[in-house]
Order: sequence, then structure tokens, then C-alpha cells
Amino acid sequence: MQTAELADFGAPTELSPAITFFVYEEDGRCDASRALLAVRPAAGTNTALVSHAGNVCPPLSSLGMGGAALYRPDGAGGTAFVAELDWDDWATLP
Repeated sequence: MQTAELADFGAPTELSPAITFFVYEEDGRCDASRALLAVRPAAGTNTALVSHAGNVCPPLSSLGMGGAALYRPDGAGGTAFVAELDWDDWATLP
């Protein structure tokens, strides 16, 4: 929660056991993470999923500390990969 709040995306911060590291329903965590990525945000907004300890679900498992993978929900329950960002790339975003 602290990591998400420090990122200060301006939106409310919510806790989701779907991306909590090795605590809740470990067997279904990758499917739960993918399902969260596939949820379309409200028009004109974005959703940021923040995981403090990393993610073991490919392709999210390749992210480095402070890294981000950008996805676009496809409206059919899946996602389209957009880009991967390293920590120092954040400052270049519009």
C-alpha cells in the first residue's frame, strides 16, 4: 500500500489479494493478476496495479525493481501488451 500511495497516481488506492505476494490463494494468483489486467478502466482514466515484492506470473515476472508493464485491455477479457518501462523511464512519460 505504501508503494502505491508514494507513486501518487491521484486515484484512490485499493488493496487486492489478487496481487498480494504469497499470501492469498497462491494457486490462482497468476489468473487473478491477468484478470485484473483485463479490466477496462473508466473512459479517460488508467489503472495502475502495484505489487511491492514482485510478481512470479510471466510476463510480469521479468520486471525489475520499479519497472512497469503497460497493457491495454482488449474488451474481450484479454490484454494487449503495449510496453515495458524501467524505473528511470517514468520521468519521460507525458
